[in-house]
Amino acid sequence: MQLKQSMIGEAVNVGIAFIKVASVYLLIGVSLGLYMGISENFQYAPVHAHVNLLGWATMALFGLVYHYFPRAGGSKLGKVHFWLYNIGAIALLLG
Repeated sequence: MQLKQSMIGEAVNVGIAFIKVASVYLLIGVSLGLYMGISENFQYAPVHAHVNLLGWATMALFGLVYHYFPRAGGSKLGKVHFWLYNIGAIALLLG
């Protein structure tokens, strides 16, 4: 399995990095869903749906693909994909 150097100097696999970030989005999506259900204010339902779909489900799928195909995750394109997707997902959710 090929490993890449992260910005903090430790070796990180792109697939594992996608899965870790997906877990954060899962926590955000679940928290937002609980908040909306408890408060009965569903104004942010589209944000909740996009956090779960683009953040959790899609990133977890990317992580699994890169984990099972380590040459793809070890390439420069895999690393670029990780950063561009994360920047784009945040921009979409804030916009």
